[in-house]
Amino acid sequence: WRYQWIWQVFLFFVLAFSYLVYRQDRILYVSALNGEPRKNSSNARLMRSPGEWKMPFEELMLKTRDNVNIHCWLMTQPDFDLQRRVPTMLCLHGNVGNIGQRLHNWAGFFYNLRYNLLVLEYRGYGESEGTPSEEGLVLDAVAGLEFLANHKHLDKDQIVIFGCSLGGAVAIALGASKLPVTKHISGVIVENTFLSVLHMAGRVFLPLRLFPRALLRPFLRSQWSNYHSIGRVRAPVLFLCSTKDGVVGQGQMKALYKRACERDGKWLKGREPKDCQRIEFFEAGHDDIFLKEPAKYYLAVGRFVSSLTKDGNGSFARLLMSESKVREPILSSGPLF
Repeated sequence: WRYQWIWQVFLFFVLAFSYLVYRQDRILYVSALNGEPRKNSSNARLMRSPGEWKMPFEELMLKTRDNVNIHCWLMTQPDFDLQRRVPTMLCLHGNVGNIGQRLHNWAGFFYNLRYNLLVLEYRGYGESEGTPSEEGLVLDAVAGLEFLANHKHLDKDQIVIFGCSLGGAVAIALGASKLPVTKHISGVIVENTFLSVLHMAGRVFLPLRLFPRALLRPFLRSQWSNYHSIGRVRAPVLFLCSTKDGVVGQGQMKALYKRACERDGKWLKGREPKDCQRIEFFEAGHDDIFLKEPAKYYLAVGRFVSSLTKDGNGSFARLLMSESKVREPILSSGPLF
């Protein structure tokens, strides 16, 4: 019995590992947390509908290539001429909760930057059908992009993909795809996203750091290998990085940025500084940049998107936006400028 404790520790690790493997999808894809409602209609006030923020919107159910119906909100600028000229942002949310729980952020893009928005809700989340998976979430994003590329009133050459946390992984996968529809992506914005599920597994569950990654990889149903995919994204990329991010950590975002833009300290062939930007936020955590540093946040996004337009000007420059003009979008009935 001298070494009985060793076997007990070993058995504990085996059981804990088996539990994590079995529950991994529920750990990664959390449609509702701590008793919060899954559906937007059951959310708290100001989290149920864009209409609560006085944003004109259309509620959509898009069918994916594998015949899953996913729920979306399409918010378009009320001025029809402006609607046809400004960029449209495909918004991809994080791994926890529904799209209504980030309505404050969507309203900021809509009012401060005057973009059109398609906010997409992954399969298994909110009012969407199906069960989440890595392949499935990418198909959801493809359906959203195809919808925007075929919309008769929106500029299909000014589509920007925005993703926060897990949404950033979906945005990277979409941007790296070779599907013909991705030619309409003018830029990708990644906010506090991780290198891979393997990297996050070791960060969230410290004992997993004792296992070689090569041993863990075959057990993961979702890989989200962003470190390898980011180098295949052809569109310009903006990285929004919180230095106080306690979930992902700023180190992973720095590594993604370098992988996307540099090799051995030199810019990748075909990349220029304007095509690959990283902005750091020093007061915000993992998912609250738009709350903690709104002026810097919306200005960074606006300047990046305006650099993507054909004339280098775009709606952002035409609005002559400055930091003093960024406002909280609470129940605004129109532009905040």
